[in-house]
Amino acid sequence: MHGLAGELDIRKMGGLRKIMPTTFKTFVVASLAISGIPPLAGFMSKDEILNAAFNSKYGGGFLLWFVGVVTAFMTAFYMFRLVYRVFYGESRLDPEVAKHAHESPSVMTVPLVILAFLSTVGGFAGFPIIEKWHLLHNWLGPVFNAVAEHGGKMAETVQSIGLELGLMGVSVVVAVGGIWLALVIILRRPQIAEEIRKDYSFLYDLFFHKWWVDELYGMLIVRPLNRLGSLLWTGFDGGVIDGTLHGIANSANWSGGLLARLQTGLVQNYALAMTVGLVLVLFWTFFV
Repeated sequence: MHGLAGELDIRKMGGLRKIMPTTFKTFVVASLAISGIPPLAGFMSKDEILNAAFNSKYGGGFLLWFVGVVTAFMTAFYMFRLVYRVFYGESRLDPEVAKHAHESPSVMTVPLVILAFLSTVGGFAGFPIIEKWHLLHNWLGPVFNAVAEHGGKMAETVQSIGLELGLMGVSVVVAVGGIWLALVIILRRPQIAEEIRKDYSFLYDLFFHKWWVDELYGMLIVRPLNRLGSLLWTGFDGGVIDGTLHGIANSANWSGGLLARLQTGLVQNYALAMTVGLVLVLFWTFFV
């Protein structure tokens, strides 16, 4: 975003690995990590999640594991679709943006390098299989054991190393498959995406428009609230509140103007008014 003057549309990018080498390298490391490629941190955490799902004590362990594996495949695919679209292929930058495209300054790239390094080695704090190497389990174990004992349900997982290695192997194959599929569709055979778009136009439109959630939200929430706001503004606020205040102001203005006519500045008029007033008082006193 910084190097492209705020550009956010990846369809208008491409070929940026030469312009932004540091950003490219750290981005690839992060993408490999989140895709679950060993020995990066994302692989360690993903393996723990999938393993815990497979060995769920509450039933449906295989289904939970399968959903997690499918999700891991989708994660690897869309992350490397992003990598290939942004950093590989021909540049699709607008001419004005291309003129000013540049690598970010060190104040931004140095934190990226640090995060990439932590994504590389941070997972070893939770190394699977070898219990003594699992620093997070050893550190947090007493806390969760106390919680489990308090609940009366101590969850103990007994699992063979072979099964855990098999589950890890499946997760790695799935992640590599997602990366490979993104490579094929985005770089090697981009016509596949166009064919899918044509053959499954409804699904393409559904996903492209994000299930039309924004349009549905606008129709059911935004527009009705705008109409209600306009009605309250023009009807209640403008008609009732402003009308009342304007009526009070106009009444004060009218009465002030009426009283102002009595202030003529002529002494004879004041004397005449006093005489008329006195006559009315005497008449009221003696005859009413």
